[in-house]
Amino acid sequence: YQMEIPSDTSKSQWKLIKKVARHQWQTNLDEAEYLVKDNSTTNIWLAAAYTEVALWRWNYTQNDQFEAELLQRMQSFEQQCQCIYDKNNPKGAWFGKSLRSDVSLEEQYRRFLVGVVTLAYSELCYTLYHFRKRNVIKGAYHARRSWLYFRESRDLIDKQNHLGHPPNDVRVTGLVNFGVGLFHFGLSLVPPTYVWMTKALGFEADRDNAVVALKQSLDSQGPKSVEAAMLLVVIYQFFLDAEEEALKIVSMLDVDYPNSPVLAYMGAFIKRINGNIDEAISDFQLAIKGIAIEQLRITMHYHLAVTYFMKGEYQQAMPLIELFLEKSTVDQFRPYASYLLGICYWITGVKVPSIVPLFESIKAAVKPDQAYDLHADRKSKEFFHNGNKFSAFEIAWIEASMMHESRKYKSCLAKVKEAKRADADDPAPESHAERQSRILWIKGSCYRGLKKFDKAKNYLHKCLQLEPGVKAERFTMAYSHLDLAEICLEESLLDDALAHLKKAKGYKDYDWANVINLRITSAEQRTQTRRKAAASSSSHHEEK
Repeated sequence: YQMEIPSDTSKSQWKLIKKVARHQWQTNLDEAEYLVKDNSTTNIWLAAAYTEVALWRWNYTQNDQFEAELLQRMQSFEQQCQCIYDKNNPKGAWFGKSLRSDVSLEEQYRRFLVGVVTLAYSELCYTLYHFRKRNVIKGAYHARRSWLYFRESRDLIDKQNHLGHPPNDVRVTGLVNFGVGLFHFGLSLVPPTYVWMTKALGFEADRDNAVVALKQSLDSQGPKSVEAAMLLVVIYQFFLDAEEEALKIVSMLDVDYPNSPVLAYMGAFIKRINGNIDEAISDFQLAIKGIAIEQLRITMHYHLAVTYFMKGEYQQAMPLIELFLEKSTVDQFRPYASYLLGICYWITGVKVPSIVPLFESIKAAVKPDQAYDLHADRKSKEFFHNGNKFSAFEIAWIEASMMHESRKYKSCLAKVKEAKRADADDPAPESHAERQSRILWIKGSCYRGLKKFDKAKNYLHKCLQLEPGVKAERFTMAYSHLDLAEICLEESLLDDALAHLKKAKGYKDYDWANVINLRITSAEQRTQTRRKAAASSSSHHEEK
């Protein structure tokens, strides 16, 4: 390959790549591909963009033909990167090879940095591909290679700075900072038990370093500045108690990428998590209108349906789920969608006979590492065990849990009273502790959300006392400890918070384990953040 490495002053290529990115975030992948295809064999940055378009297309569709195209492009891109790396490697002089005579040493270092950075990105593409395919071992292998190249890039920049000729293209250094920040953040989520393993494999994990690197990547306005912004939103929102900073970045993205369906999609999730259901519905609707990829549009109908379901608008949710189940070509979300549709049918009294075949289809599509799949599978089996019907308690509980997830705590407490009456009338006393654990946990969690901590703690501790008789609904034990940890955080009882989080992590093999683990990690990090802030404040006062 005779790849062109444009000079640092070439602004036209970055304008083109920015234009490609805009098309990608608008899901106009055909237009994005058209802009770079002709020069993808002669310009390494356009080759990277050409490969990324293929990755986006396959990721959204899971289409076999698109997968074959992606693999071919990743292989070609890797070879192009390796060519630049080998041709410009200044380390060759240490092994008896001559440095290049046709360019200056400074220029050789610049070109070598491009080779290292693009190799890091090439390996990152392989990483994403294999993890999406659930090939964990291969994904981890390429993740390590990607990290080592990003680390080499960072060290090379430090060396260039030391030699007095720093790289003067902030977009290239911005890509390096994105990779470094990505790995620092991602690996900081690894449970403490396995940190030794990541260190042994050569990884580094520091969330503070992640924030610094990602900020620098965002400021560079380079090829990964949008992704850096989104990672910062996640860190600020869920790990650093800095929701205002997260919202500032979201507003900035709205200005830079107006009407982007992908960003609207991501914004809708954040708003839904924060209980802004109507705003989330509007963003999902906006995303559906703008998406140019059919499978992604179909999947978006599912997410919009879930949001309507959380609001209790079952008539709105039903046709959206039916469309998703009919037209989606992938298994992802199918079990839980079938479960929600069955509930909609039962509550509205529409197509009740269709629930049985719908629930029978769930088992075949369940993936053992997907929390929502496992929950749908367990609840569909309970439906059959109960004589092909939902109990009054179960329906009241489902509605209450959606209100709780939407942060409508007062409405949830009112609905819980209905569930409690249904529990008293339920003819299955052997399940009383299971039902009571759910009632006590959700009441405690609602009162936590309402900042009535004494009431919350009372119900949560009562829930934990039921542990010996609770098997199927063991999630209530883990969540009770998590809520107690959140209360301790609010009351600045940081050691107590960590103790409850440790207990929450001790529960295994229940439906929502994968979901709660991220919340536990988030709470642990926020606890550590507050502990550092308290220590810093104390030290400051002592100095005074």
